[in-house]
Amino acid sequence: DLGNGKQVWEHDIGERVSGGLAIDGRAIYLTTFKGFLISLDLATGKENWRTTVTSEVIAPPALNGELVIVQTIDGKIQAFDLMNGRPRWRYDSVAPILSLRGTAEPLVSRKYTLSSFANGELVMLDNDSGRPLWKTELALPKGRTELERLVDSDGQPILDGDTIFAGAYQGKVFALSAIDGQEKWSKEVSSFNKLAIGFGKVFVTTDIGEIVALDKLSGKELWRNDDFLYRRLGPPMVFDQYVMAADLEGFIHVLSVLDGEVLARKQPDSEGVMGDIIVKGDRLYVYARSGDIVSYQLNPENRKKFFGGSRFIRKKHDKEIYFPYRD
Repeated sequence: DLGNGKQVWEHDIGERVSGGLAIDGRAIYLTTFKGFLISLDLATGKENWRTTVTSEVIAPPALNGELVIVQTIDGKIQAFDLMNGRPRWRYDSVAPILSLRGTAEPLVSRKYTLSSFANGELVMLDNDSGRPLWKTELALPKGRTELERLVDSDGQPILDGDTIFAGAYQGKVFALSAIDGQEKWSKEVSSFNKLAIGFGKVFVTTDIGEIVALDKLSGKELWRNDDFLYRRLGPPMVFDQYVMAADLEGFIHVLSVLDGEVLARKQPDSEGVMGDIIVKGDRLYVYARSGDIVSYQLNPENRKKFFGGSRFIRKKHDKEIYFPYRD
């Protein structure tokens, strides 16, 4: 339950879940380490169907009301029928010798699927056939060794109006036309995370732990915070008037979207944070490595001074906790 964290149902699928969940009004879709894609009834948890994929999936499936689309670590995108799990089409990319551990989550609309790959490519696919409509390079391999030539794009692309925003490790952050993939602007920033957009800015967490704000229309750098170097920041998230990111020790750093000033620092779990921070209304939800789900709520009475929070669905802790902002 979103409001109080009480468990609604539980179902044992007999497999280790490998990636995040995808949810529509009828079902939950998940993948396992043994290469199964499984659909569960949203109300009861009862299994609807399961099918096999070509390899491990560590990014959440993507849905469009007709298809379930997954990207596997062997560089393939596969589409399955939402109702029965039957295969519809498959797209194969050219996988490099070396890549980062991870894959992008496809961005799916009714007609198109957009995703990036370990070879630095961003590809738009037709959902009827899986045929590529256009592709572009987010990063080009450079150097003499395979390690120097390593490029990868593990962050889900963002569609904002008619513009696509995407980035790559040892590459650039791009603003591209959604129609044909033509470049609108680019900025030399290396990132393996999903970007975030808000307040006319594009927010990036770099591969060395910086948080950078770029102008959405021009790509001009507006501010850069280097307080968290080499803390392996996760993807940024815009929440109210703040931008935040979690690090390897489980701290969530809260910054002003205006100038990047650090306003607060919370540690929902000392073992770290997994996956994206999720925002719903005036709350955000964090999945901790210890197995806890943690919810925070912005205090409506004094948003500039307090950031309230409480733990839900915990295995080890019982007390409610509230965190004031740093003076």
